[in-house]
Amino acid sequence: MPAGDVPPPESPTDDAESLRRSSWPLLAFLAPLALALMSIVVLRSRPDAPTQPVDGRAVYARCQACHSVDGVGIPGYAPALVNSPVISGPAEALIERILVGSFIGNDVRPGSWSAVMPGFAAQLDDAEVAAVAQWLVTTWGSNPAPADTRITTKDVAQQRARLVTGVGP
Repeated sequence: MPAGDVPPPESPTDDAESLRRSSWPLLAFLAPLALALMSIVVLRSRPDAPTQPVDGRAVYARCQACHSVDGVGIPGYAPALVNSPVISGPAEALIERILVGSFIGNDVRPGSWSAVMPGFAAQLDDAEVAAVAQWLVTTWGSNPAPADTRITTKDVAQQRARLVTGVGP
């Protein structure tokens, strides 16, 4: 046999057994994982895929550490949302506050709160922003909107685009 050649396996069953032992556990793990990932990609890419409505109260769970479960805030730390002018005001202002947060000069009383609200534009999609904004207005707004007035994902998308481009809808 020439130098550098691999000797043939002692028997065909030895080679098959070796291959089965080395790759089977990896294949058994990767195949279901690949199938699950492909399913997620396919379902997310289908525009006609059924979507579940987003629960605004569930999205608010991200906010309640600062604004409290009942929306009364934490004195000196984070403002109350109950009857807040931001919640009772124009939907665009509420959407903007959720997307970009607050910073010095963006609050009704600058320096009143020690917490700075982060923006959630990167963490929440348009449906989540619309759901939590609608839930806040319905739950704690002082000027309830008519029943047919809804904050929609289209409203959020337009506001998000306006904030990015600086051009109104």
